Amino acid sequence: MSRAPAKHPSALAWARHLSGETGGFAGFRFRRHLDGCPACSERAAAADRERRMFEGDPRHAQAAAALRQRAGRLPANERRPRWTAWMLIAPAAAAAAVVFASNGS
Repeated sequence: MSRAPAKHPSALAWARHLSGETGGFAGFRFRRHLDGCPACSERAAAADRERRMFEGDPRHAQAAAALRQRAGRLPANERRPRWTAWMLIAPAAAAAAVVFASNGS
């Protein structure tokens, strides 16, 4: 027995879903709605087909590479943390302060 679908997701919910930002309970609710709503399920399938066509176009890869080169950095999912000197020195300095403070009493 299928449930009657709740109200359709908002434009913001769709944007978050299509950009991969829907996770946790919100993602669960969104996917559950898609399972019970043929109209929204078809909309999601159409968006997925369109995304795959876009990503399969060789011009997409060329444009993405050119944008990354102009931006001078890696995409968010390929970034690595930048360790700066203070990230390494600050804990050592804090530990030294504790040692000196405990030796002074």
